[in-house]
Amino acid sequence: MTRPFRRSVGILAGVLLVGLIQACGPSIVALDTRPNNSSQAENLAYSVASKANCGSLEALDPVGTREKWGFACQTSTTSYTIEVFGSDESRRSGLQSLRDGGQPYVAKGYYAVSVAPNAATKEEALRASPPPSLLDLFR
Repeated sequence: MTRPFRRSVGILAGVLLVGLIQACGPSIVALDTRPNNSSQAENLAYSVASKANCGSLEALDPVGTREKWGFACQTSTTSYTIEVFGSDESRRSGLQSLRDGGQPYVAKGYYAVSVAPNAATKEEALRASPPPSLLDLFR
């Protein structure tokens, strides 16, 4: 084989490998998507986080359930929790839990975003309500 051909084959192999790696990670989906499994829930959470430039998406409960999955992402100053719902019933109960907790949140489609608690104890977290403006990225 000639050198230019070998180089071309090497470059092509590299491009295919990068494409394969990217295909295995989360992908962007419409924000009104209703997920049916944890992979689809991760795609929705990734899409929500990407739209708001919120990085470091992490699954809070990798196993999850069939109806609800939790994720976290963060900007340079704030951590957020993204809850993804797999049904209308899980959405209703999840939003009710957020209302009962008294924390500000943004809910659209089958997801809700709230500011992650930043306190040493649960009691401190419940008393420290972040300003709703921290959620403007997700409106």
